[in-house]
Amino acid sequence: MHPHTKLYSGPGRVNRLDYLFVSEELSSQLNPTAKYGPNAYGGDHLTHTVTLSESPTTATKGYWRLPRELLADPNIRQAITMEATTLLDRMRADADLNHGAMWYGWLKRMRRQLIKCHRLHTESTKAQLQHLYLRLAATKRAMESHADHDILMADVVAAQLAYDTAKAEHCQNAHDRQFDFHANSNERGTSHFFRRPLGTKVPINYVTVDGSMVTDEPTVQSTFTSHWRSIMTAPRDDARPDNDRRRAVLEALTKRLDMADRESLDQPI
Repeated sequence: MHPHTKLYSGPGRVNRLDYLFVSEELSSQLNPTAKYGPNAYGGDHLTHTVTLSESPTTATKGYWRLPRELLADPNIRQAITMEATTLLDRMRADADLNHGAMWYGWLKRMRRQLIKCHRLHTESTKAQLQHLYLRLAATKRAMESHADHDILMADVVAAQLAYDTAKAEHCQNAHDRQFDFHANSNERGTSHFFRRPLGTKVPINYVTVDGSMVTDEPTVQSTFTSHWRSIMTAPRDDARPDNDRRRAVLEALTKRLDMADRESLDQPI
């Protein structure tokens, strides 16, 4: 906000405050709306917040994905199979029908029904957790009001175990859904990777040979090929073996392999 003045965040004028270069006109307009807040990132200074623009964001409907726990229910799988069988029978009964429209309509209806099942499944899971929690609280109150706590201790332990098991399963399903969401989001291709290739190509019309520019087409082609061949291919091993090094290695050997070991080493991989 102040490009011509050095500002420090610490009371000892040691820590430098990071700032942006903003025009004086914009700075005078935004100074009344600037505010300082607590710093959650570490350090002894506050955070300076300035809102440059407030653009309204359009609320879009979230994309629904079929959760795997729905397909684990045999009743839902049986219902999908029955609906698909009925649709297939209708398609086979009359070949003049618009099968594409029938298939698309069936998909929309099944998606709507599965969304409803998912909502009911989520509400049922939350209701079950609430019921188990109330049951646990009731057993604890009953044990506290009873004279002999040991009699109702087994009921409290059973209620606690049932609640912990259901809660752990619910948390695991939530973590799985979150992991699948992030995995699908990260693996989704963007428009950058699916962009169309460039319609123009840069031709190579000349090369530099011995410091001079050559435009002869065969020379350009041969120079280009030899240049990239030396880069893209492995170099040839034309160096002769070092006799002194070979002799030193042979003198360091202390044992000779028997025939069985030599045959096992000579076998193809």
